[in-house]
Amino acid sequence: MFQTETPMKNKDLFLKKFDEISSSTTSIQCNFAQKKQLSFSKEPLTSKGVMYYQDQNLRWEQSSPKEYLMIISDDQIKIKENGEIREHSLEESKYMIGIKEIMVGSITGTLVNSTDFETTFFEDESYWIIKLIPKFKKMKKLFSEITMKFDRTSYRMKKVFLMESSGDFTEIEFTNPIFNQKLNAALFKL
Repeated sequence: MFQTETPMKNKDLFLKKFDEISSSTTSIQCNFAQKKQLSFSKEPLTSKGVMYYQDQNLRWEQSSPKEYLMIISDDQIKIKENGEIREHSLEESKYMIGIKEIMVGSITGTLVNSTDFETTFFEDESYWIIKLIPKFKKMKKLFSEITMKFDRTSYRMKKVFLMESSGDFTEIEFTNPIFNQKLNAALFKL
């Protein structure tokens, strides 16, 4: 059923409740399903995996259709793909800083308060919806808009849409979340 978005009626109440939930979150573990819709393809590229987050560290582990691992830890982004490991220093690359901000910020919801975006607030029957438009050119090269959808009851993010200026977009849905469980530090090492 198609749901119509309307401007959020009580943004201040949403932000207060959202801040309470996000500030009390010490860790997140969940499954994800990612669909990337490309302009040249009728069917989206789909992938699935598991995500772990704790103390500004992120492990994004894709299991299908192929194995892919990205770890954001300390000032490094490490990617393991096809048996090869690539490392990127966040200090050396504003692009990688942007990737970290978007990945961690969209999962934790901290992007809501970022001054790097123009933020608008909406709602429908199922979700609190926040749309972010990047203010700066470098970020606009990554995404033209980021839409985050939060469950109306739990205030936890359920979906994020990453729109590119080309019209391509990625939809990520988070399922089976476990919050505030101590995660093994080894998860964030490669």
